Amino acid sequence: MKLLQSLKPINLIAFRREFVNFYSTVVKDSLYRRISPVGDPNISVTPLLDQWVLESGLVQQDELRHIIKELRVYKRFKHALEISKWMSDKRYFPLSTADIATRMNLILRVHGLEQVEDYFNNMPSQLKRCQVHIALLNCYAHEKYADKANAVLQKIKEMGFAKTSLPYNITMNLYHQIGEFERLDSPLKETDVDHDQFTYTTRLSAYATAFDFTGIEKIMEQME
Repeated sequence: MKLLQSLKPINLIAFRREFVNFYSTVVKDSLYRRISPVGDPNISVTPLLDQWVLESGLVQQDELRHIIKELRVYKRFKHALEISKWMSDKRYFPLSTADIATRMNLILRVHGLEQVEDYFNNMPSQLKRCQVHIALLNCYAHEKYADKANAVLQKIKEMGFAKTSLPYNITMNLYHQIGEFERLDSPLKETDVDHDQFTYTTRLSAYATAFDFTGIEKIMEQME
């Protein structure tokens, strides 16, 4: 009883103030909050990354991936590529196939297709898995290189990676975009991969653009 009486009452207002200060400095001061205001792509964010490590000593790979994702949303590709390179070159985090695919897309946006090809060609063969090949296919499709895209698709099929409709849809959409409707169905030949909604939508849209009413009827029957 005497011990309880000797204890000083907790100052709730002071405690709340201290907690708010702690939250503001530790929780709110995130790495993304430091990087976000740097809108000029010509200003490097690498010093901010290095300073963060000096101050906190901690940085998680998932946090860096999240920041890269957010920067891509706002089309800040150069800063996102910087962080991707810093993640592996400075922190030595192992890159997943998803990380590599993301970097290839960022290299395309910042430096162009030739450097994407250099990056892919100099990559260890064990890293050239399905997602990485599809990323290369996406790059060719984005730049509308139909023959190179088709060659990658054939490579994907030969390696046994074409188990979903995704690589076929990418190639078909490319033919649609460049108006080569006669090649539209060629990616699907000699394959038993199920069509998905995107497959049907792409083909239907292409036939409509070409005023191919027979083709439209054929797709509608397949969809039904």
